[in-house]
Amino acid sequence: MSQDSSITDAINKTPVLTVFQPASTVGVARFGQWLASEGAILNTIDLGADQPVPAYSELNSDGIIILGGPMGANDGADYPWIEPLSQLVREAYAHAMPVFGICLGSQLSARALGGQVASPAPGQGESGLASVFLTEAGQEDEAIAEMFAQGDAASARADVATNEGTQLPVPVNHNDAVVALPPQAKLLASSKACPIEAWRLGSVLGLQWHPEVVPERLYVWAKENGAQAGLDEAEIKRQADDVLAQGRRIDAITCAMGRTAARMLLRKARAYRVLQSVVD
Repeated sequence: MSQDSSITDAINKTPVLTVFQPASTVGVARFGQWLASEGAILNTIDLGADQPVPAYSELNSDGIIILGGPMGANDGADYPWIEPLSQLVREAYAHAMPVFGICLGSQLSARALGGQVASPAPGQGESGLASVFLTEAGQEDEAIAEMFAQGDAASARADVATNEGTQLPVPVNHNDAVVALPPQAKLLASSKACPIEAWRLGSVLGLQWHPEVVPERLYVWAKENGAQAGLDEAEIKRQADDVLAQGRRIDAITCAMGRTAARMLLRKARAYRVLQSVVD
């Protein structure tokens, strides 16, 4: 087969993304629907059900998604899949395979590539909505800049000020945080509480926020966090109702950013597949 034919086949082939799910109860949610609408096939590995982490050579994938979960990126002694998955991230990065980390996925990827994660990170924890702003590097990053541009376009429906598209509300729920980026990584977005909200190193992109969640998930998180804080039931419900209303108000922004993230990830996955067809 000629190289031109190999490239054409690579372009026309349906991209496959491997989703690593640290907790069986924390799925890809509507991000999976957006990826499917962009033409992706998802292969989910449920780490919470003890499914093994494949080696890079056995992955048969065009990209990796690592979801969130209640454990920490530093908890390798308690979760034996953390170190194999960290090694897979390093190999994927070395081969320019796209890796998309969400919350814990971002923290694990940062740690795998030489960054540091605090568990917990005092003062950096967030729950509900956070106002996240682009850095200069973020304004130049194709994926993050497009996510913010599309979120800004949707902001009129939510009556949200966006500082000319550089600052948007996003859904968050975390106590841990990346506190030092991997060497040569670029900081793409920050919030007032959490300085490292988004970052990139080559083909690896990490988001501390959740592009996939529905407003009702914010309600569940608020109730769980309120109970853990020892609040009475009336206050828990009041706070949860308030967060749910806020989440619904900005959901058009969340959806616009999430759909764009899916589209940009698939673009990277197709580029990776074409690159591999040339290398092979």
